[in-house]
Amino acid sequence: MFLVLLFLLSPLLAVVWLKYSELYDEIDFKNVAQSGDVRVYYFSLVDLYLSDSSQANGVFARTVGYDAIHRNNADNCYPAMDTDFGNSFDGFTISVNGPLLTLAFDSKKYPNSKVDLKAGNGFGFDRFPFPNQPVYISSPGFVCGSPSSSQVYRSSSLAKSDDYTLKTPDIKFYGNFQDHTNSVQMQLQTPGVIVSFTPGTVDSFFGKRVRVEDVKSSTVEASTTTTTTMVTKITSSPEVTTSSTGTYTTIVSTIFYGFVRLQNSVLYDEVDFKNVPQLSTDMCASGCKVYATIWKSSDYDPIMKNILVYDPNMDQNSSVFHLSSIFMQGYQEKAYLEMGNVPTVTIYNTNANLESGPLALWIVSTKSPYYHTAEVYEPQRLERNLKIAPYPITILSARPFTVNAKHSDDGNAVFARTVGFDAIDRDSEDNCYPAMDKDFGDYFGGFSLAINGPLLTIHFDTDKYPNSQVKISASPSYNYDQTLKGPLFVSSPGFVCGSASSSEVFRSRELATGVQYTLITKDNKEMLINFDMDVVSDEDHPVRIFDPNSNVGFGFYGSFADSSNSLKYSVQTNRVTVTFVPRPGDSFFGMRVWAEDVGDNTSFNLITTTSSTSHQPLVVVLFSIFVLVFGKMV
Repeated sequence: MFLVLLFLLSPLLAVVWLKYSELYDEIDFKNVAQSGDVRVYYFSLVDLYLSDSSQANGVFARTVGYDAIHRNNADNCYPAMDTDFGNSFDGFTISVNGPLLTLAFDSKKYPNSKVDLKAGNGFGFDRFPFPNQPVYISSPGFVCGSPSSSQVYRSSSLAKSDDYTLKTPDIKFYGNFQDHTNSVQMQLQTPGVIVSFTPGTVDSFFGKRVRVEDVKSSTVEASTTTTTTMVTKITSSPEVTTSSTGTYTTIVSTIFYGFVRLQNSVLYDEVDFKNVPQLSTDMCASGCKVYATIWKSSDYDPIMKNILVYDPNMDQNSSVFHLSSIFMQGYQEKAYLEMGNVPTVTIYNTNANLESGPLALWIVSTKSPYYHTAEVYEPQRLERNLKIAPYPITILSARPFTVNAKHSDDGNAVFARTVGFDAIDRDSEDNCYPAMDKDFGDYFGGFSLAINGPLLTIHFDTDKYPNSQVKISASPSYNYDQTLKGPLFVSSPGFVCGSASSSEVFRSRELATGVQYTLITKDNKEMLINFDMDVVSDEDHPVRIFDPNSNVGFGFYGSFADSSNSLKYSVQTNRVTVTFVPRPGDSFFGMRVWAEDVGDNTSFNLITTTSSTSHQPLVVVLFSIFVLVFGKMV
C-alpha cells in the first residue's frame, strides 16, 4: 500500500528524499486522502534563529536532519556553515528559511569547548555579516541542495520577500563568489548588496554562505567570472543586485575597514559616519560597554546629538553627545551605556547631509580582560590623587592629549599602549606596540606621555611593586616640542595599536596630516638619544630623523609583510627633529624615545634594523667620518 500510494502521488509530491530520511510538507497532504496504513510525521515550520557566544570551536552545519550531517555522507548536501573559528570564536547567527538545520561542533579538535545555543521564531531579510560571524541565506524552503536531493520544502508559513539586504559595518563592500558548475565568481565594491530570487520552476532554489574578512587593499576592481548560464548579474547604482535561478550560489564576502577593530573592542571616528546613514557591529554579542567622547563646540555639538546608538534591549537611542557627557556619580571616571547580549548593534547618523564631526566612539566586549575593574577617563577630568593603581587606567579622547605621572620615592614599572584596557596585557592577541615599557626600579622618576591619538592605557606593575602609589593627571593639550627629561612617545597622527592584526589609523579633521617634532635633551646636554620604532610606510614616505648639529639625517620605512617594521636608531646629540608625511590611507609610525649619558664614548650613530631576507637583526655603526645607507633606510 505504501509503495502504491507513493507511485500514485508521485506526479504531485515534492517529498524531500535523502538516503536515510524523508521530509513531507503541507503541500504533500493537500487534497490527499488519509490512509490508515500510512503513518507519516511531518514538521510544522519554524524559522530558526540560532546564536552562540562561547569558547574556541569549529562548526559544520547543513539544512538537513542528523542523518545527513557527516561530511562524507552520500547525500553530499550543501553546508550552511563550515568554519573553524579557532581561538577567536565570536559566535554566529543562522536564520533558516526552512524546516531543518543540524549543527555539528568539532569536539575532537576542541574537546572542552562549551556551547550556548538559543533559538527563536524571528526571521528577517536584513543580514549583518562580520569577521568571525558568518551568515547564511537561502530561498524559502531550502533543504539539502545537492543533485541527489533537489526538492524544496513548501509551506504557507515560509518567510517570503523579494530580496535579502546584506549590510556591512563600513561603507565599502567587497565580495567573491566562488565559481563551480552551479555557482558564480564575482568581485564588487559597493555600499551594499541586495540578493534577489524568483524561482523559475518548482525545483529551483539557492543557498548562500556569507562571511567577511579584513583586507588591507585600498582599491578593488569589480569583475565577474561565470561558467553557467543559469545566473544573471544585474548592476545598478549605488547597489549591486544578483538574481539566481540556478541551483545554489556560494558567496564569500570581504569588507574594507575604516574603523579600528581589536579582538575585544571597536573604535569609530568621525570619518566612519561621514556620508554614512548607519553602521553596525557585533561587538555586543556577549554584552558590551559603549563609551563616547567628542570635541565639544557650538559647531559640533548639534551634529553629535544626531548620531544615535540604538539599544534593542531597551528600545531606545542614546546620542553620542549624551554618552560623551555622562560620568560616574561622585567620580571623575567616564560612564557608559551597557548592553546585554545583542547580536547586532546599530549606530545611526540622522544628520542632514549625513554630517559628522570629531568623535571617538569606543565599544568594548564583555570578553575583554579588566572589563569590570579598569578605570576610564577623559583627559580634562583626570586628576587621580596619590594612591595604588592595581588595574589598568584608560584615557579616551577625541583630541590629542598629554598624561603626566608625578615622580615618587616608590619603586614602579610601567607598561602602556595606545589602546583600551582590552588589549593592554603583554600576551594580548592584538600584540600592539608599547608606548612605554620601563621598569623604573626603586625610584619612580615619573613620566609625561603626549598622545597624538584617541587612546592610551597605562598598567602599573603592582605584582612587583604592590605598595607603590602614583599620582596621575592629564590635559587635552599637545606639544610637538618636547624635552627628554624621561622616556617619551611620539607618533603619526591617529596612531592606535600599530600591529599587524590592527593597523588602522584613527582619523579626525582636528588631527594634523603630517608631523614635525623637535626633541631636546635636558639642559641641552649632549646625550645618546635612542629610538625604538614601529614603522609602516614606504620609501617615498619615510620617518625622517635629523640631527641639526651634524646636518645628518636618515629616513626609515618598513612593512609587516617582511617584518621590517621594527627599527632601532641611536644618535649622539642634544636635539633632533622627527618628521613624517604619511601616504594616503594606511601608513603610520610610533616610537619610544629616551636619552642616556654617553660619558667618554666616541661620537657615533647606531642603527638596528631587520633584513627583509634573513629577518635577523643587523647592526651598523656609522662614525662621523662617513655615512652608510642600507636596507630600509633612505
